[in-house]
Amino acid sequence: MRRFHRDSLTVMAPTRGIAAQLRAQEIGSVKVWGRGVDARLFNRGRSWRFAGLPRPIFLSVGRVASEKNLEAFLSLDLPGSKVVVGGGPSLARLSRVYPQTHFVGRVDHQDLPSVYRAADAFVFPSQTDTFGLVMLEAMACGLPVAALPHAAPNEVIDNGVAGVVDADLRRACLAALELDPARVRAHAAGFGWEKATERFVSLLAVPAIKVRQPTRAGRTSADQGPSQATTWVAPTQSLPSSGYPAPGGSD
Repeated sequence: MRRFHRDSLTVMAPTRGIAAQLRAQEIGSVKVWGRGVDARLFNRGRSWRFAGLPRPIFLSVGRVASEKNLEAFLSLDLPGSKVVVGGGPSLARLSRVYPQTHFVGRVDHQDLPSVYRAADAFVFPSQTDTFGLVMLEAMACGLPVAALPHAAPNEVIDNGVAGVVDADLRRACLAALELDPARVRAHAAGFGWEKATERFVSLLAVPAIKVRQPTRAGRTSADQGPSQATTWVAPTQSLPSSGYPAPGGSD
């Protein structure tokens, strides 16, 4: 990994925590890019999708696989109902082991807002995700998040405002029920894709372009031998049709 990245002018990481891990592994020139959420699609509203289930409804959305640590959520003694949305290699096994949990399977992206709006708290037990976009989607819909301490939740969640991060996941789930959905939504609004895209463009490392200067008789400076200097020109124009400023913004 160090060999692969050693000539990179910039290595983009999703959070400060991941950036620190990369620097500790001597992956150089790491900058935080971040991620975003479509706040127009994911917004507050009413949904009766799980109207027949006892409340409160604790929801998990994502790939149903061992690295997501779902059993830390499914094994909890919680009131109401547990709902898991998503598919993956662990779906069949977990469905057998936890028959009281409602496994919905895969849901189209456009239908996810109605899933978040139908729940009372979103549970994020993963300790391997580098960001966890589903947390932003949930919060943008006004759904508070309960999570275990890890680099992603620690940075994405405003603890006690947009969610609860606690080593005791059950306690985090119950505390999340008390949070104000309007404040949860307001926190997620700070993670728009426009801001994330502008940050990405500002971090693009555009190398200088080697330009061979024309000389007499149509020959170029490269034809003149080693005594002729080569000019290196760094681009200064904006990216075509981007709507964003030229690369080179500060941290």
